[in-house]
Amino acid sequence: MAAIALRSPQYKSLTAGAASVYALCTIKIGGVLKYTLRKEAAPSQVVVFEIAELCRDFLDAGFDGDYSPATPVQTLTIETEINSYDSSTPPSITASTQAITI
Repeated sequence: MAAIALRSPQYKSLTAGAASVYALCTIKIGGVLKYTLRKEAAPSQVVVFEIAELCRDFLDAGFDGDYSPATPVQTLTIETEINSYDSSTPPSITASTQAITI
């Protein structure tokens, strides 16, 4: 699993199917579903979701007056799954899991 920084945008994408009309992106943090995002999709086009801003909500941000590098590193396990849907068939699915180190 890759470590990524949540201060930078983190994009998740899927190429929608030929008959897709929308895509759903689910975000689990620590194995618990936290967000389900829906975006309209044009057939066979790339649908992009940006997840970093939402995931930052689960960091304990604080400053104790000490700039030393001995500050503990925060790690979140973030799982994303993107599904594209048309009106009549089961979704096509792509999924990824990343451990996010801050």
